[in-house]
This record gives sequence, structure tokens and C-alpha cells, in this order.
Amino acid sequence: MKNYFSWTPVVLVTILFFAVSCSGDTTLKATAPDSFKVINPTIVDTIFTQEYIAEIQSLQNVEIRTHVKGFIEKIHVDEGKPVQAGQILFTLGNREFRENLLKATANYKSLIAELKMAEVELKNTRTLADKNIVSNSELELAVARKEAVEAKLEEAQSAISIARINISFTEVKAPFNGVINRIPFKTGSLVSEGDLLTKISNNKEVFAYFNISEKEFIDLMKKDSVG
Repeated sequence: MKNYFSWTPVVLVTILFFAVSCSGDTTLKATAPDSFKVINPTIVDTIFTQEYIAEIQSLQNVEIRTHVKGFIEKIHVDEGKPVQAGQILFTLGNREFRENLLKATANYKSLIAELKMAEVELKNTRTLADKNIVSNSELELAVARKEAVEAKLEEAQSAISIARINISFTEVKAPFNGVINRIPFKTGSLVSEGDLLTKISNNKEVFAYFNISEKEFIDLMKKDSVG
């Protein structure tokens, strides 16, 4: 006796669904999981930029002015050129000051001779006063004449020093290393005491001066306190 199985549509659909489900599970299990690269954030300073209208000034900016009156005989530098400390920038005529130096020196020598005569006179007067040949008033006058000549001698020494200083002022030198600015006077110009010959700037370092609002200033102070 033979057995016969009959397959209904419902049974066939169930079997097919089971087969598909098993196949899908196998596919999911076989697929590897996705991998992602892990990184750490880097902490860096943030630069905040703000534009301002500023005034730029050099480390040193000095006016070169004359100390004496005279004609400019020679200009040793040019505008915009670098110079070294002690370098001669301008030469002024010094003939008048040299004549004054010669006159003061001659006067000084004359007073030295006069002082020697006063010392000899004082010595003789003191000798006579000790012997009561002349009165003490004569001795006092001799002392006064000697002191007067000494005072004139000091004045002559001062005149010599002033003449030498004036001669040194005819050579205008750079006070420090820097760059020459505009030169308003040219060779042959007559300059008076205090006239501006040029300016010299030391641009090794410069400073920027600008204005900010009160709110910006407070914000900057807060950032500094937090930092």
C-alpha cells in the first residue's frame, strides 16, 4: 500500500519563508561590523584679528639742532641714509670761533705775566712791611691787586673753554645709530642757534599707538585675567 503526501499552498509558503529567514541570518552573521577612526581634539590658541588706525613711532626720534650761528660748510650725509653714533653730519663755519679762541688764549698769557708781576710786587711789599718801611695798607693793596689778576685769569680760562666748546659745536655729530630724516637746509645756508638741521630715528624697534573703546579695553582685561 503506497502513502501519498499532498502539499498544500500554505505549507509550501511556510517552508519557503523559513528557508529565506535562515539564509538572511547567515548573511548578517557573515558581514563584518563597520570601523571608525577615533581622534582626540587638539587645543590651540585662537588668534583674534582687529584692525585699528595707529601711529608708528621709532624707539628714538631726536631733532638735530644747531648750538651756534654760522654757515653750513659741508653736509656729510644724505636723507634716508643710516649713520653711526659720533659720525659727523654737518660742518659749520668756525672761523669766528677760532679767532675768539686765539684772542682768549693771548689774553690768558698776558694775565699770567701780569700775575707774576703782582706776585713779585706782593713779595717785595710784604718784605718792606715786615721792616716797617711801608704801611700795612700798602701790603693790603698789593694783595688785592694779586687777587684781581687771579680773578681775571680765571675769566680768561673760561673764555678759552667757551671758545673751544663753540668750535666743537660747529661739527654736528649723530648722538646714536639711526637713519637721517629730511634735511631742510643745504650747503651755504646761514643757520641760527636752535635751527632744525634734521632728525635722526632709531628704527631698531618701533611702537604702535592706537585708541580703543572702553568696552574693548574691559574685554581685553577679562581675557587676561582668565588666561
